[in-house]
Amino acid sequence: MMDQLIPLPPLAEQKRIVAKIEELLPLIDRYEKAWSKLEDFNKRFPVDMQKSLLQMAIQGKLVDQRPEEGTAAELLEKILRNRAAETTKQTRTTGKAKVKSRVASRASSVSSVSSVPVVPPIPDDEKLFDIPESWEWVRLGDISSQITKGTTPRGGNVSYSDKGVGFLRAENIAGLDVLDKSNLKYIDEKTHMGALRRSILEANDILITIAGTLGRTAIVRDNDLPLNANQAVSMIRLVNAKSVSLKYIVIALNGPMIQRILTKQRKVTAIPNLTLEIIRDCLIPLPPLAEQKRIVAKLEEILPLCERLK
Repeated sequence: MMDQLIPLPPLAEQKRIVAKIEELLPLIDRYEKAWSKLEDFNKRFPVDMQKSLLQMAIQGKLVDQRPEEGTAAELLEKILRNRAAETTKQTRTTGKAKVKSRVASRASSVSSVSSVPVVPPIPDDEKLFDIPESWEWVRLGDISSQITKGTTPRGGNVSYSDKGVGFLRAENIAGLDVLDKSNLKYIDEKTHMGALRRSILEANDILITIAGTLGRTAIVRDNDLPLNANQAVSMIRLVNAKSVSLKYIVIALNGPMIQRILTKQRKVTAIPNLTLEIIRDCLIPLPPLAEQKRIVAKLEEILPLCERLK
């Protein structure tokens, strides 16, 4: 060993080499742990990495449950109270209840025990998988104030403009929370506020494709507006966007088992489609709000690794 040759850089460079190694070694360790976790996910679910992660997330297996964060039953009660108050406000404003969907009709049939609104329990045979005790199965319609779909202007393509109000089609709904506006069409303000007024989009609307390629999702943000959408796009407007994590809801909608159920129930026509009834009845596993946010944060940390490891 006394005769062993080693490459000897200048002292300042030796120090820089040591500093760089000390910087990189913890990152290598984190990378190895992340890789090990992703491989474990894939062994437990026979789908690709992203789908594995989404499924684990909505089964309560991605982050821990914390008693101090409360329960989804408490969260659901708050949402139902907000919905009941919203329905009452609309009734007072118009002088009569405007029932436009099963969501509204269900709201009118909500019973009350000690002034606590409730919804019909989810039958055990409809529940797709086991969830933690602090979670609840809910129907998408029960936590939404409106579920509708877009409108196609008369004349089809000839109604489009070179500028004006953005008009979304199914191809603009890119998946998870992403809107792809690279090939966006436009309609004029008159059409937007007139014939297509029913399908004017708002910030925090969740979009889902219901014709052609089914089940892709996106979220509308303030800087996307003004926007409208065609009839291949369904709009889900939650009772209170602050009561839940919008990103968690789209994560749930993209879970492989929920996607499988949605597409299995599709209406069989020349162009396969999802009805609004199917969307309203879609079951979502709902965690407490703080846990929803932790799930989203964990996925935002891990999913980019999936892309780099492909």
